[in-house]
Amino acid sequence: MDKGVFVDDLLTLALIAVDGPGIFSVYKTNMGQPTVFMTGGNGMDANGAIVMPAGEHGHFNIAFSEAGWYQITVESSAVDQATLERMTSTETFTFHVVPEPATLILLGIGGALIRRKK
Repeated sequence: MDKGVFVDDLLTLALIAVDGPGIFSVYKTNMGQPTVFMTGGNGMDANGAIVMPAGEHGHFNIAFSEAGWYQITVESSAVDQATLERMTSTETFTFHVVPEPATLILLGIGGALIRRKK
């Protein structure tokens, strides 16, 4: 986004809803300490936002507490510098979260060991 388009050159991304089996989070880490910007799901309200200045970009991590299908609804908003009108757009993103391969391998090894002991 170019500077001078939005009031204070800011765009806000807000988490509106999380529909899925677990918790969804957006975070960054600094020296191992996470800073959570958005979180929600599994019975808790969706909350949090990311405010991005014009001309900048951010690198964020996303995490899911459980495997399964998630629908994440996010609203982007800004105030137009010329008209002072608040502009918004809402989008829903679908994620299919599967266990990482290492988890599946460990489950397979554990199952084989249990069968061998019988």
